[in-house]
Amino acid sequence: MSPDFSTFRLGSGADSVYESLISAHQGLSEADSARLNARLVLILLNALGDENAAQHVIAAARQNLQNLDNKPA
Repeated sequence: MSPDFSTFRLGSGADSVYESLISAHQGLSEADSARLNARLVLILLNALGDENAAQHVIAAARQNLQNLDNKPA
């Protein structure tokens, strides 16, 4: 069974989390920002703690990226 990614789970904390994410990138070079993103992904996947869910998250992110690339400008 695949996880449901359509549910927005952060609720009222979403803005705060987004601000923290943006702040974490401030002052970083593009390379360090990419390294931070990679570390965040690995830490979050580990926190998820479910290999099947992690595989679905990765596939969903890739699919969504491809969908964004195919949208007209």
